[in-house]
Amino acid sequence: IGMSMFVICLCRFAAGVALNIHTVGKDFLFEFCDEGYRQIGLSIDSAFSCFGSLAGPFIGYYVYHKLDKDFEATCLVMAVAFFIGFILFFHVFFISYTPPLNVSHTDEEMARMLGHHSEQIEHTDFKSVFKQIFSDPSIRGLILVYGLSMATSECDLVLSVLYMETSWRDYGLGIDAYSLSKVSLACFIPTVLLLLWSYKIVPRHIKYINFIKYVLIIFIITVILTPLLRDIIPDENHKTYNFVIYALQSSKYVISPHAYAPYIHYLVNKRANKHIRTVINSINFVVSTLFIVIAMNLIVPLLSISLYSPMFEGKRTYSKDVSFFIVAGIGLTALFILSRSHSHSKH
Repeated sequence: IGMSMFVICLCRFAAGVALNIHTVGKDFLFEFCDEGYRQIGLSIDSAFSCFGSLAGPFIGYYVYHKLDKDFEATCLVMAVAFFIGFILFFHVFFISYTPPLNVSHTDEEMARMLGHHSEQIEHTDFKSVFKQIFSDPSIRGLILVYGLSMATSECDLVLSVLYMETSWRDYGLGIDAYSLSKVSLACFIPTVLLLLWSYKIVPRHIKYINFIKYVLIIFIITVILTPLLRDIIPDENHKTYNFVIYALQSSKYVISPHAYAPYIHYLVNKRANKHIRTVINSINFVVSTLFIVIAMNLIVPLLSISLYSPMFEGKRTYSKDVSFFIVAGIGLTALFILSRSHSHSKH
């Protein structure tokens, strides 16, 4: 068992390392697209990312059962999918890629893009870029907001699945895994529509900062409501109220921090010259991953402790809320940092 766990952890680590290739993709997307199409390009990128996170659980469930619950064969199918993705990425970005000649920015265009309160990061070495990023309140705020938002979203995703699949008798919501997977898959279409159509109103009708705030506030409210539903829904015939649980979980899938991720990437990337975009995207990725890892390891285990530890016997009505309230607190911290960084950029 020890050797099997080591191999699983090693493979999981290798897969996690490979995720950083996504940051290189953002650099290429920014270079591919003219200024008027960069937001939609990053939105399409996020749409495919959401497809993986929302449809993935359903596809994984289907493949696992189709292969007679053979874990080794399921992992092999996943490895083949990763390999195909790597081949396609390598072909598009390294073999067939031709640097565009018509999207280089003049000083006048860059000044128009950045406005009066921002300046482009001109450094090219990692140390100088890192220092300038975290000394600039506006860009530091965006990176911290993105990291905290992703930590909030990923933590809630795991907590919600665990809590919803916990039986009603154990103070959970008693939703089976297959139904939850179908809800996840069904939310793909509205999620993609929000990602692909929001650029028509942002920033034309709604400012970037306000759109991020609205989405974050709605998401925080839904996180808090998740455990409170257990107190609101009556014990008798509780399954007749499953549609309320599905509706709440669907809203979290659709209106999540992933909805404004393309705009944070856009605002961060437009501050960088083309030689350091990969560096700044990597810093953004590392910071967000660090927040996710810390939050997942500290918060997710609290749910099991609060539901099953003898310490909370007789107090589970309240203890089950703790993990979700901490996640909501992280979201509120991101909201506070966003407001502070926005107020700094005005002065």
